[in-house]
Amino acid sequence: MKPIIIFIMTTIATSVALTTSVSAMTNQQMPYKSYCAKMVNYTMYTLARMKSAAKTDKASAEEKLGYAYVCGRGVQQDWAKANYWFTKAAEQGNADAENGLGIAYSHGLGVQQDWAKANYWFTKAAEQGNDSAEDNLGYAYHNGLGVPQDDAKADYWYQKAANQGSARAEYKLGDAYDEGLGVAQDDAKADYWYQKAANQGYARAEYNMGKAYDEGLGVPQDDAKADYWYQKAANQGYARAEYNMGNAYDEGLGVPQDDAKADYWYQKAANQGYARAEYNMGNAYDEGLGVPQDDAKADYWYQKAANQGYVGAENNLGLSYFLGQGVTQNYVRADYWLKKAAEQGNDRAETTIGIAYLKGLGVPQDSIKALSWLKKASAQGFQPAEHDIQILEHGHIE
Repeated sequence: MKPIIIFIMTTIATSVALTTSVSAMTNQQMPYKSYCAKMVNYTMYTLARMKSAAKTDKASAEEKLGYAYVCGRGVQQDWAKANYWFTKAAEQGNADAENGLGIAYSHGLGVQQDWAKANYWFTKAAEQGNDSAEDNLGYAYHNGLGVPQDDAKADYWYQKAANQGSARAEYKLGDAYDEGLGVAQDDAKADYWYQKAANQGYARAEYNMGKAYDEGLGVPQDDAKADYWYQKAANQGYARAEYNMGNAYDEGLGVPQDDAKADYWYQKAANQGYARAEYNMGNAYDEGLGVPQDDAKADYWYQKAANQGYVGAENNLGLSYFLGQGVTQNYVRADYWLKKAAEQGNDRAETTIGIAYLKGLGVPQDSIKALSWLKKASAQGFQPAEHDIQILEHGHIE
């Protein structure tokens, strides 16, 4: 009996070693996520049976072998072998293999990327009611990939997939009604489909349900319900939802106002490079909101947001250099950031640039340019600029 026990234990150990969790999938494997999730418990014994069945051209076994090689379940991950088995099964009309081959061509996995070939296989699978292929065809028509762009055809395929419970298709159909893409714009219908996708834990749909309640789009405005959905999406790491949760705590929208909790969510979004959250973290350190006041940390976050072209951060970073707050005073750098903000119409930056030209700070003194920038700010109703205009036009330069 000992050899049998050793064989079984060895098989189990090998199976565990070759089985990768869905969370450990590579970016290339992600289009096959739903298929790989079904194969988590595959063992060497299961694979051996499939290989035996595949030798007799049994399409279902060939298809499963293809996904085993895609997902690295019981075998070493190998795109060429995956596509070999997909092709054998697809040529026998196996819908999951046709869809798998379509994904390979659409992403260039083991084959040259070719959306025309991808759509050929997606269509064959979709015509058999394969919901993933229907969703993939919707995506192709929506984005004009290998086919002429056509929102109506995209919606047709999304609808078919959504009717089978495909969360991404439900979300995309929500988007179609939200933006009036191939259908009449309708907030209520958008929410209907977003809700269905959100109920399956689809983060972007959860965010959009939060936005619907936040802005009263197709549903009565309700901050508490907005926060409920934002929280669910934020818990999945969706940056915009994290930012909106920060904003809810920042302003006390549906939750008690709490600067520390606001900063917690802003920080999470900022760590993902979300510019508005980076700017708000700058503000938090600038004003000591939920964190100790710290000019250097404020400028760190302003710099990150400014590097993405966020106008408020460009202005605040420019002011930091102008005043020497958290950084060494440097009028040249100040003018650089202030001009970037001013060119986007920031009235405060326009005013400060006007003062820089008025007094020759980091730029040659030029009263004409000073007046031009100040008038831009004044035209937006910024009163300090109007005050400086009066001084300049009366010849008083301090």
